[in-house]
This record gives sequence, structure tokens and C-alpha cells, in this order.
Amino acid sequence: MRDRPGDIPPLVHHFLEKLCLQEEIPLRRIAPETLNRLCSYHWPGNVRQLENAIEMAIALSDNRLTLYPGDFPLPSVAALKPPPAGPVLANLPEDGMDYEQTVSGFERHILEQALRRTRGNKKAAADMLKLKRTTLAAKLKSLAMWPEMMTAEVR
Repeated sequence: MRDRPGDIPPLVHHFLEKLCLQEEIPLRRIAPETLNRLCSYHWPGNVRQLENAIEMAIALSDNRLTLYPGDFPLPSVAALKPPPAGPVLANLPEDGMDYEQTVSGFERHILEQALRRTRGNKKAAADMLKLKRTTLAAKLKSLAMWPEMMTAEVR
């Protein structure tokens, strides 16, 4: 199913009709945001997993006629897919903040995470961050992280 997300909407509607008829309950509708979530889910299983998810959602919805994302016991989409490209939102404190320090702290944190996950492998860390290896090296150097990242093991 993950290779054919276009098949998901008709399958969802088919299973809704089938299960509601089988249980002799009014036909459930699916909210647009719910259908979007189902279409963006990675579906590690097969069509049966989708049918089971819909059956569970009908049970969790009680007597509501519309199914919402919270009715589906699926892991968060965010946990399954990388976050979309774009800015990370942060709240600006009332008394302001040091922009450069905050941005470099965030960048340092992300670089350290990538290097930890790759056990210090800079090529793999660069790939994980969708950077060129030379760009990663320049960032490490500019943040004064280069000497501590020369070892294969990162804290």
C-alpha cells in the first residue's frame, strides 16, 4: 500500500461501507484530515492492516458519524516520516534572546545528534542532514566543534 497511496481513499470507503453494513450501524464518514493522515501513513502491513485500523476507529468513535485522526490507533505520522523542510518554530521570550547564540546552539545540538547516531561517521552524518560532507566539516569548524569531532566516538 505504501507504494500505491492513491489506492487508500477507495479502500477506506470500501471498508467503511463493508464494516458498517456488517455491524448494522449507520455509515460513517471520514474527515478530510483523517483521510490525509491515512494516505500519508507508511503502512508497514498490508490492506488487512488498513481494514483493522478502520474497524478499530469505528469502535473508538462510539456513535459519532464522522471519523477523526484520533480515532485511528496509528503511530504519529511525524514519528514515521522526517519532518517537512522548513523553519523550526520557537517562542521568543518576552525579554528577547541572543539570536546568534540560540541559532548556533540549535545547530550544534542537531550536528551532535547526527554524529552520535552515526557514531562519529561524518559522511553518514552529512547524508542524514542532507548536507555535503565538506559543508558539515565547515559547520563543525565554524562552531568550534571540529577538534572534539575528530574522534570516532561522540559523547
